Amino acid sequence: MMATLLVSPPPPPPPPPPPQVVKVETVKPVARLLTQGKLLQPRAIPKNVVVFREAELPPEPPPNSGVFGGVDSLLGGLGEGATGAPPPPPPPPRVTRTKVGGQVQEAKVIARPNPVYPPLARQARIQGKVQLHAIIDKDGRVSQLEVVSGHPLLVKAALDAVQNWRYQPTVLNGEPVEVDTTIDVNFVLGG
Repeated sequence: MMATLLVSPPPPPPPPPPPQVVKVETVKPVARLLTQGKLLQPRAIPKNVVVFREAELPPEPPPNSGVFGGVDSLLGGLGEGATGAPPPPPPPPRVTRTKVGGQVQEAKVIARPNPVYPPLARQARIQGKVQLHAIIDKDGRVSQLEVVSGHPLLVKAALDAVQNWRYQPTVLNGEPVEVDTTIDVNFVLGG
């Protein structure tokens, strides 16, 4: 009976296999020059700089449609004066604008309706100056208007008022010209 009780325990399980050797690759970080849409200064100067060159354009053909001797010599002089291509259109007329300052006087206001003080700006007790960039056309009307600076609650009222202003046409050398100017609209409480 005793012989059956003295049995040796089963052998221990074999040890786990050694872990496989994982080759560690070091990845060199790529320098990012754009972060959130902003261009950053590089931290180091690269050793190799690639220079891109554009291919040169071929020379332009002569104006006589590329036929040696021109179209007239090919036709034996038929159609004297005809060159095969219509003459180029005349250049568009240049817009002449005169910048106020120096020897040019400021445009004279004929009609100047006052701006309506916005109720929200009045309640918030906001006052200040709205500066506008304007182009006054040859008839004395405000043709283009852009905001340069000013409080956002006051800008709309200033634009609406200045759009209705009328000026005496500015004359230079006997001809009316467009005027490039800056207009200031002041908003003062109680004024």
